[in-house]
Amino acid sequence: GALRGLAGEEGLETGGNKEELIARLAHNINVKKSGFLLGTGDGSDMSARGGGIQASNISADSVPKNMHQMSETHLRAVCASHGLKIPKGKSSKASLIRLIEGELYKTDDHANMFLENHEDNGDA
Repeated sequence: GALRGLAGEEGLETGGNKEELIARLAHNINVKKSGFLLGTGDGSDMSARGGGIQASNISADSVPKNMHQMSETHLRAVCASHGLKIPKGKSSKASLIRLIEGELYKTDDHANMFLENHEDNGDA
């Protein structure tokens, strides 16, 4: 499909599922924006191999404002584009939103308390 074509044009690995392809492409864009090439120590570029992808700098500006209206598929794409790994069994809309918001607010203790309280109460 289109994602495999884009990955191939960028010299990236074209295998994997949709979320992996999105993560690889997003990582490649972030590397280009930063001006840094992430190396593996063996002269190859980690982004070209699809390895070493970590959560990108997620911000309020990089996350859709309407997450609660998005489908599970779209939320999975948001996670993939930010390099967020979805734990097994945690792919419901509520779990995906908590994952995104948890990463977004991980440095904000008040927000973390709020998110934990809602999770304990079954809200989301």
